[in-house]
Amino acid sequence: MKEKFVSYFRIERLRISGRKDWAIFWFFAGMIAYVAGDVYGDRTDRWLGEHANPLITDLNVPSGYGRVIVAAILLAVTAEVILFLCRKPRKAKLAVPAAALLISLAAVGMYQVHCRLIVSVLWEEVPQSVVVWQKGSPCGLIIQENGSVTDESRELLELCRNLEVITDSEELEECMVWYKTEGDFLCDNISVKFPEKYGHSYSLTLHVQDGHVFLWRGYRGYEPRITFFRDNGILDWMDGISGKDGAAKREIPFSPSAALQK
Repeated sequence: MKEKFVSYFRIERLRISGRKDWAIFWFFAGMIAYVAGDVYGDRTDRWLGEHANPLITDLNVPSGYGRVIVAAILLAVTAEVILFLCRKPRKAKLAVPAAALLISLAAVGMYQVHCRLIVSVLWEEVPQSVVVWQKGSPCGLIIQENGSVTDESRELLELCRNLEVITDSEELEECMVWYKTEGDFLCDNISVKFPEKYGHSYSLTLHVQDGHVFLWRGYRGYEPRITFFRDNGILDWMDGISGKDGAAKREIPFSPSAALQK
């Protein structure tokens, strides 16, 4: 008799019988799905990063959208189980995955728009700093002088704004073969940092080596993700900066700690 009373008491305490109980249930279910989305959302964020704007890297990419997608899927699965147990009509069962799909697609769309907005500062803003690394030595470029943008900075911005991404599959394959055999991540590069806007900062680091211009974006598993560009004058600009005595630049003392922070 006592065991039956205890079992009945536990069932009554766990039973959801009113709107208030359902509100509490979905509140905690949403919290659990949100936390689980934080754990498993990194993989989704990496997948989104692979299909992001070719000018954005893992250092600039926005986060949190993967968590939203995973949380929506988990809540949809929970809702489907409840609808099945409650024997709800087929329309309700079909509405749940449709809503989850719409939320996921909206998150993907917002992610793409956010990436485009982050990269748009390249055309909208004057950079905060420009650092040119040549033969392992950093050199800061003076962006403004006497209230106006210097010729070197203006020319560099025009070159960066008119970069042409290599999209031909055969040419890309040749570039990747070159990078895996001869490419060096620590080669000469141009680092252009822009002020924070649209809730995120943006920096463009173009690597220059053996006539190749590329942007290291991150990794896809163990494979590097790299955007290659056609040379539009960047190589000549680099040669001009290194050989021009009157260039508007200043030497930056190198220190290992500064390099790590960079």
